[in-house]
Amino acid sequence: MKKVVKIIALVAVAAAVVCLVVINIVGSSTPETDEVWDEHTMIGKTDAAHHYVLYTDLSCGYCYRLSNILVENSNELEKILSEKDIKLEFRIIPYLSSDISLWGAEAMACAADEERFFEYFSLVIPTLGVDYFESDGSAKIDADYFADLGARMGMSDKFVSCVKNHEKSSAVAEMEKKAGRRIASSSGVPYLKFGKYTSGGFDSSWGWAKVQQMLEAGL
Repeated sequence: MKKVVKIIALVAVAAAVVCLVVINIVGSSTPETDEVWDEHTMIGKTDAAHHYVLYTDLSCGYCYRLSNILVENSNELEKILSEKDIKLEFRIIPYLSSDISLWGAEAMACAADEERFFEYFSLVIPTLGVDYFESDGSAKIDADYFADLGARMGMSDKFVSCVKNHEKSSAVAEMEKKAGRRIASSSGVPYLKFGKYTSGGFDSSWGWAKVQQMLEAGL
């Protein structure tokens, strides 16, 4: 009888250990979108109920299409985010591993430190459209290009130094590593994690109406 009781006790202890392991696994598998990486790369209220995330690359043509739509409709976007209690976090990474991807991601990280992320983003996107996506390739786009864009809008000397000296290279590399785990199974960037709605890629024929549908689909 004592032996049976002992066996039951051992089984109970083992079950408890298994439960703890399961709980720890579940707790550690919380999606990374549950936590904000950098509140300075968000638009919308920081305490908004819904946290949407956009992973994007400045040298990606489909990303440019989506980003340009967001910039062109920024007033309407901010209105929707406010009404629907959404915060939209931008995570700009060098997904395509090009120099422009890397320099752009570093510059955006420097702009976040200045707390002028979306203002800078709203200048970079249409300017890249002219100089890169819709050009003959004659424009020289390097770290100095992104630094000069910031200087044009009155960014500090600290920002210019940050971009030209690649001070955010380590931070961008870490962000790219974290992002890779999130978008590995998607169809690429832009990668949207809008609450319940997840999507990789963006069709060049889509417009603002499609973006509105995506924002609504995540609620």
